[in-house]
Amino acid sequence: MKYNLPSVGTLSGWINSCLSPLEIHEKCASLQPVTVQMDSGMAKEKNEKPMDVAAMSALIEAQRKQIEKLEKQLKYSQDKNLALNTLIDVIEEQGIQVRKKAGVKQ
Repeated sequence: MKYNLPSVGTLSGWINSCLSPLEIHEKCASLQPVTVQMDSGMAKEKNEKPMDVAAMSALIEAQRKQIEKLEKQLKYSQDKNLALNTLIDVIEEQGIQVRKKAGVKQ
């Protein structure tokens, strides 16, 4: 095996023990299943059809919706960050210190 791992389950176990299911979904790439090549005597047909137009357009539509969803989430996070920073600025104008000082006290 590549990287001399004892089994495929080793990496999978590490990922599952260190990340939550949501983090796994967000951070790990979805890989296509690996196909095992057959012996020359068991060669499969070469007449595999490419993805048809309906399936391709459905895939494109699903990806477009996911992009829109992620863009909305990004916009919401940016707006929230701006609002919180503005709130802190207004509070600090009133003389109340909210942000930590840059130095580390020991």
